[in-house]
Amino acid sequence: MTNPNLSQNQRAKLYSQIQKRYPECCSYCQKTLDECNLKPFDLVTRTGGFELHHTRYDMGMTSPDVVRFMCHSCNHLEEFNKTTIIAHENELSASHKTNLEKHPIFLAWFSNKITENNYNLPLSEVVNGGARISGANVKTVQGWLKPLAYSDESPFAVTYVLGIDTIYLKGKEPRLKLPNRSIELFNDAVQKYPK
Repeated sequence: MTNPNLSQNQRAKLYSQIQKRYPECCSYCQKTLDECNLKPFDLVTRTGGFELHHTRYDMGMTSPDVVRFMCHSCNHLEEFNKTTIIAHENELSASHKTNLEKHPIFLAWFSNKITENNYNLPLSEVVNGGARISGANVKTVQGWLKPLAYSDESPFAVTYVLGIDTIYLKGKEPRLKLPNRSIELFNDAVQKYPK
């Protein structure tokens, strides 16, 4: 749903400005586009994305300082008013600021770790190790991984290798590594049953 007070051009400009300032998730429930079953905002067609919610009614709608992303269900809650928006935002701002400080620490660790390990790592190691190194919680690290590995434009992807979810750099798919004993058993079986 687009705001009736904004033209499509104004909404597109404002949406891209807000994307640069804030994580692309609902500012109230913290759900991402995927969790809300929304398509990413398309600048060409000017469709998709979150609804834009005005948080300060005394200022104009065109300033990214007073507009936040909201999912449809949160944007239309009856008890949602100016007071609850500002109170909730103040409550979340401390944790958001902390996570914004931790995110670069995680990215630096992840970049070094995946480079050291031939551009692939077990997903559980990335999530748990990233949480430990950065000081963020596991859910936050999983949220940071979504834009890195779970979209078509992302540089990484996740695959299932030998029963383990593995994150890897696209173009550097992990090779299947069998333990030496398995290779010996396989070779024995081939020798016993020649063609």
